[in-house]
Amino acid sequence: MFDRFSKGPVVHMCSEYDFDHAVGYIVQVREKRDAYGSEQYLVRHPNGELHTHENQSFWLLNEEHQGQALALFAQKPTEEGSDTVYTVAEGFPESGYIIPFKKGAPESENQHLTMAITITENK
Repeated sequence: MFDRFSKGPVVHMCSEYDFDHAVGYIVQVREKRDAYGSEQYLVRHPNGELHTHENQSFWLLNEEHQGQALALFAQKPTEEGSDTVYTVAEGFPESGYIIPFKKGAPESENQHLTMAITITENK
């Protein structure tokens, strides 16, 4: 999804507004690593924490909003470095932005499925 962007696009991740968890910038994309075979995203949040995100939609902020958001981050994308090694779930360190899937690479076991059912009655 983000292979056409340079490292560090600022994205909005959820409808609830909690700045420290609703926005972040992508530091690494691991292909086919989530439980359903799609990408696993490592996202730096404004408070400096790094979290993995899977099976989730992202909305790319425009340039103006990216600048405004980044001003509030504890760590900036320029501080990440192109050779920074990120380790997820107690192992398998990787460096680089887009990490192709390799046979034997760990895959997420999280299989969360959220579903909303709406029942309507016509009167």
